[in-house]
Formats: sequence, structure tokens, C-alpha cells
Amino acid sequence: MMTINNVSDAVKKARDKLVEMNGMMGVVMLQIVSANLINYDKNENKPTWKVVCSYYTDMSGSERVKREVFIDKATGDVVDYNGFHK
Repeated sequence: MMTINNVSDAVKKARDKLVEMNGMMGVVMLQIVSANLINYDKNENKPTWKVVCSYYTDMSGSERVKREVFIDKATGDVVDYNGFHK
């Protein structure tokens, strides 16, 4: 895989993962809330990008969800994913 060295690459990786999981029409009006490099306990305390974002699940805009995507800095792999409805 590839090293994720900056916020732009981390956000792109998170967006790509969300689209992969939900389909192109399942991620509408994506908004990045924050993107930080942390030492994540579920990733053996290795440097991990935490990207928090929210989006609508369809074009009607009736349901907005918030997700956290955790990406290993060294490998670029998504190591964790969670979220909830706003």
C-alpha cells in the first residue's frame, strides 16, 4: 500500500472508502468535520489518520450520518470505521 503523509491524501482515502461501502449515490454532500493524525490504540498505538465526516445517504437529504474513518499512516489501510446517525 502507500504511505499517507498529508491531510489531503487521508481525506481522499476516507472518501474512497465511504463510496466503496455505500456506492456513489450513497455519499451525497460529503463534509469533512476534522482530520487529525493520532496514535490509535486499536492500531497498536501507531500513527493513524482519524477522518471525521458527515454526509447524506441519498439525494432526498432525509438522513445525514456521521462517520469516523481510521487510516494507518504507514500502509494507507483503513483499520477501523464507525459512525452514527446525526
